[in-house]
Amino acid sequence: MVLAKDNSATSAGLTPDSPFYIFKTLKENIQIFFTFNAEQKVKQFLHLADVRLAEYQKMIEKGKTEIAQKTLEKYEKQLARALAKVEELKSKGKDVKDISERIATTTAKHIEVLENNLEKVPESAKEGIERALENSRKVIEKFQEGEQQRGQPSALPIEDEITNSKTLLSPSLTILFPNGGERWVKESSYQIRWTYPNPGKENYINVSLIGEHLKGIVTAEALPLNTALIPATDGQYIGKVPGIAPPGDKYKIKIFLIEKTKKEDLYPDINLYPDITVATDSSDNYFRIVAAPTSPCTLPENQASCLSLSVDDTCYWDEQNNACSPTRQLCFDSDNGINFNIQGRTFGFQELIYAQYTSNERIRREWKDACLVGNTLREYYCIDNYYMESELKDCPNGCSNGVCL
Repeated sequence: MVLAKDNSATSAGLTPDSPFYIFKTLKENIQIFFTFNAEQKVKQFLHLADVRLAEYQKMIEKGKTEIAQKTLEKYEKQLARALAKVEELKSKGKDVKDISERIATTTAKHIEVLENNLEKVPESAKEGIERALENSRKVIEKFQEGEQQRGQPSALPIEDEITNSKTLLSPSLTILFPNGGERWVKESSYQIRWTYPNPGKENYINVSLIGEHLKGIVTAEALPLNTALIPATDGQYIGKVPGIAPPGDKYKIKIFLIEKTKKEDLYPDINLYPDITVATDSSDNYFRIVAAPTSPCTLPENQASCLSLSVDDTCYWDEQNNACSPTRQLCFDSDNGINFNIQGRTFGFQELIYAQYTSNERIRREWKDACLVGNTLREYYCIDNYYMESELKDCPNGCSNGVCL
């Protein structure tokens, strides 16, 4: 099979130099948040990679090379997310041939755009393009390897300059949450999530809070949140906002992928395992840290009154008890996790990452497992101490009253 080349141009739309650009990215996050089908999510990530590349082209044309470089990094990040989701599907035994083919087709188009820009940009911007080209070519090579393993002819010609590396686009490390727009309270704990679809490697994660507000408080304006290395395959960590972090709206989370490699050949007299940082990633945009309340909530009697308080007052409305509370209640799932044979009721918070400082982040909602159109079941479950998530399940024998038959 030979891939057809897609010559359609993606419109950049609103560009990163616009003061309204944040609304564009918020809309994108909304669409991703409400996409539950994994293949559709891959397609969305690919579309966003297209959009970021079109934005990059516009910034180059305007001579705004610094913004262009940051936009190119975001292009690579969207492509990385698509690849990570494909690896996740593959690990679940799903057929990823068609979606992998689509990634290869899209990436081939990206390579052409990048190559056309390589000779046009100033020297300072060439390094970023060369890195993006190298990573994109590795994606093509990865696709070809998959075709050859299935005994099919390669869909795209391998060019001489393609590297022999057998690794995927260095993505494997991508921070998912927080990713910009969130509101965190000092001394409170929050979930930090990332993707790392490389279970064969015994690598670890360090997590730091970074931001200009930390200047003069800690060196390098970075404040470590974990006291021990976290296995990269965990994919999440519950971190507490340090009390020494001043309130401010210019914070990000940065994660470091740590490789512990035995170097007996370099240190023959001792068994030394040096920690080597092999990759990093940061939140795409800033989030906010506010001071912890100095007094408890006034405990209003209804949700509207509870949520009408200032965003700096941390009150939570609990739908299970119909009460306003000064503390977050734990997530609860009556059928104890993912169980397609019992209709469960789940009470928990939802990560509305697309909305800035939304009061919805302070509602502990109730959701029941429910049958959707056809034989599809939506199953709700807790993903950590506070937050809930849902997944869709096709029920071969039908769905009724929130359970698969």
